[in-house]
Amino acid sequence: MDEGLISHKNVEQVLLLQKRESHFFGNICCSLNMITPLDNYHVLHKYDRLINMQTYLRNTGVLKTDSITRCNTKAMEKRIPFLSVLMQENLLSRQQLAQILFDLYHVPLRSVHEFVFQPRERSRFAGLVPEKSSRKNGVIPLSINNRTVICGTTSPEGLLYIHSLNERFPLYRFESCFIPLSGFNWFYKPVYDASPGNLVPSIVPGAGTELKHKYSVLITDPISERETVRSLYEKYELFLALSGCEPNEDRHLAFLFFIKEQYARIREEFQCPQVEFSIETRHGQPIITALPYM
Repeated sequence: MDEGLISHKNVEQVLLLQKRESHFFGNICCSLNMITPLDNYHVLHKYDRLINMQTYLRNTGVLKTDSITRCNTKAMEKRIPFLSVLMQENLLSRQQLAQILFDLYHVPLRSVHEFVFQPRERSRFAGLVPEKSSRKNGVIPLSINNRTVICGTTSPEGLLYIHSLNERFPLYRFESCFIPLSGFNWFYKPVYDASPGNLVPSIVPGAGTELKHKYSVLITDPISERETVRSLYEKYELFLALSGCEPNEDRHLAFLFFIKEQYARIREEFQCPQVEFSIETRHGQPIITALPYM
């Protein structure tokens, strides 16, 4: 509503459906054509309401924590999206993965072999999505039909870039789908008449090095900011994996206890509005610290 995408009447309609269907509010809006999946992702990202795949997989019990951590570590080491690693590892069937992606983002998983590249469209493709931007964001145009452009992305973060194309080229309508990294590489060569080289969507050079140094978050209330706490735990597990520690499912409970205990102690002792939790590597081992934030 703040973005002017839906009205009060729309909200009432969606809430009634949500009581019966128990789906995400934004995805119901997409199903009713009130907004597009790109609008949905953009707004959730802007207001910090996104649920990432790792959290979703863990909360639903689809994958165990050690499998998620292993995929996270491999994604960092190879500098490719978590989604691409998930596909490469074959931990889920294609049907399962397609359903999860649609449930989370209302965006389908497709094969690039469904699309036929037309050489005459090469210049138009490159004009809409330049080669450098394609490599950086993991996004590639797959087809143009009556000014509707379907773009494939290798990661959810690529949806933000595709959303920006709608604003940059108002005469076109951009739609999205998820594609495997192998499909991106296969389609890249004919579109740009070049090799894709190193794909670096959402993970910038040196990210692994920076991560090993320090990661911090500010928490005002750990109960209402559960997603922030989950994100902090995922980073902690990633630090541990990069330092060579084996996964341990009991570690999650100990982590939550530490956050709750330190938050209460620091708030009471320093009367501060927020607590800063940081993870950093000291002598090769990840350390969590909690400090008052005045």
